[in-house]
Amino acid sequence: GASTAEDWKKIGDSCVTRSRWQSAVHAYTRGLELDPLAFRIRLNRSMALSKAEQFCAAWEDADRVRTELAASKNPDPILISKALLRAGAAAYALQNYEIATQRFKAIHSCGPKLQQEADAYLAKIEARKREAQDGEYDWVQMYKDGQLPVPRLDVADYISQAIKVEKTPARGGGRG
Repeated sequence: GASTAEDWKKIGDSCVTRSRWQSAVHAYTRGLELDPLAFRIRLNRSMALSKAEQFCAAWEDADRVRTELAASKNPDPILISKALLRAGAAAYALQNYEIATQRFKAIHSCGPKLQQEADAYLAKIEARKREAQDGEYDWVQMYKDGQLPVPRLDVADYISQAIKVEKTPARGGGRG
């Protein structure tokens, strides 16, 4: 059986290669119980949580690593970049585009690693902002995304400033 945090990390990594996200989360959690400061295990759990669509928990793990690394004496820029990317991706999935933008832009100060991924997310954020503000959607891409084996539309909710819902006391309601 597994007796060290590293043993649990290996089990979690094995689960990840088989796309067993919840099992990976469980293994990484067991590893973190043995070593709460194992940043790589926490980042791996963040990724597995994102894959399991548990974005709030993924955000918390990634941002905790970012905060703790920033406070350490010799922060590893690669780990900080990974933490920023994972936190940004989770914030993006939660449609918190302001926080996601902050995390992705911060990657640029950590060196060239992961900048391309961050820039791709920043471009997607701009598209999501246009969708929310103007209702401008890429209908062809939405159709294609809807044809995937597991359909997933990556679009923002349109929030019109012109529509307002109010009570109208002079008008009757119900089904009559």
